Amino acid sequence: MRGNRVDGAGGLLYIARVHELSLAGAILETVQQQAASHGASRVLSIRLRIGELSAVVDEALTFSLGIIGQGTAAEGCAVTIEHVPWVVRCTGCGVEYRVEGGLPTCPGCQALGGVTVTGRELQIVEMDIE
Repeated sequence: MRGNRVDGAGGLLYIARVHELSLAGAILETVQQQAASHGASRVLSIRLRIGELSAVVDEALTFSLGIIGQGTAAEGCAVTIEHVPWVVRCTGCGVEYRVEGGLPTCPGCQALGGVTVTGRELQIVEMDIE
């Protein structure tokens, strides 16, 4: 075992972390409610928007959705994840910048920190149903 992975005879199997498993459950519940409210019997695809600060491992989330989605309207649906970068607005000079590793340091005035503008998203953007 290395990190969150186990090498198996069938290739690399990702073990879903508890964080992604609970997120998958919440996503699936919302998707099923929306599908039912629109009279759909099947969910074909789900598009998610996930911020960099959400600490979500894509493979663990899609694996979890596949497992807990079995026997539901969302079984076998395609999952697309849009990644949203961590962007901060400097409280000193107002510059917005993308944080790339490490601490948020303004490229304009070198101030540390600021207000997070994007990067915390965890949204179901759209879903295709039939």
